[in-house]
Amino acid sequence: MMRGRDQWCEFNTRNDCIASSDTSMPCDKLHFEAVKGPSCKPELGDCPFLDTCHRIDTCKRVHYRQYPSSVQDNGAVETEGKKRKDTRAQSQWIQCDVTRFDFSSLGMFFDVVVADPPWQIKTQMAYGLMADTSISKLPMECLQQNGFLFLWVTTRTMDFGRSLLQRWGYQVVDDIVWVKLNQVGRLIETGRTGYWLNHSKEHCLVGRKGKVEMALGHLECDVIVSKVRAASQKPDEFYNMVDRLFPSGHKLELFGRQHNTRPGWLTLGDQLQGVHLVDEELQQRYVEQFAKHISQSSSTHVQTERTEAEVMQPQLDCATASHQDGVTRSKRGKRKRKKHINIVP
Repeated sequence: MMRGRDQWCEFNTRNDCIASSDTSMPCDKLHFEAVKGPSCKPELGDCPFLDTCHRIDTCKRVHYRQYPSSVQDNGAVETEGKKRKDTRAQSQWIQCDVTRFDFSSLGMFFDVVVADPPWQIKTQMAYGLMADTSISKLPMECLQQNGFLFLWVTTRTMDFGRSLLQRWGYQVVDDIVWVKLNQVGRLIETGRTGYWLNHSKEHCLVGRKGKVEMALGHLECDVIVSKVRAASQKPDEFYNMVDRLFPSGHKLELFGRQHNTRPGWLTLGDQLQGVHLVDEELQQRYVEQFAKHISQSSSTHVQTERTEAEVMQPQLDCATASHQDGVTRSKRGKRKRKKHINIVP
């Protein structure tokens, strides 16, 4: 469940909240806590980059991060009178073909969904691309009833992305721009993308469905200036911003790679390394739906041989159309391969 601004303590930090009350306990709202590195000099004040500073270990100013007030000291979360293991601080992922994965099998709706589809572009890429029609058939209604969708688009698909968000039931409320820098901190002028001009930026459309709000939304900026890294890898500043906007929300990324996996997020994509699940309910659902062939083992690391056809999950129950048409990807034989399943007890 996402939290609005009114659910943040007016005293900001947990210590200030305790100092302002008559008791030794803070209030039930969310708090921040100060992060002081070994070189910190508090008399210099707060760092303007807060928790996004790249030099926290050497920065001399004070930084802040969210204090997990709903998490008990023993690492458990109180849920309906029972203690459940807290998995928000750990990353989870499932290697799969996103266009054929049964979203309903996740058994939950997400507060935030980030999608970075492999749009068709004229530049030759090292990974398979998808036609617009195939992307438009993703059953997003199985993932969100109320929440925000961050959709990365290309220059060609910017208008199509806006219409696609509306078709999926979202209101386009904003547009984030990532200005790309090279490794010496200068604007990229010889990028690999762009048919008419070299593209030195990317756009991420923000869609909103239902009556939901962002926490501290007006304090964030819609422009990110950051260096380019691996192909299609988005900047850490983007994920840090989403984490601040939705500190306690359920977050999902579609078409992610291994470098996209982050604590508190579930990532789906065909270039991930096997399956790594921590949440007990998600583990059970995955095993029931897609891993019935795994032999019972006391080991938490299970190796299984699967053909390519077996790796492809059944078509979605909540989708009325097939996602096979228009998908451009390299042909693969039905040779056997090993798939790594990591179920964390």
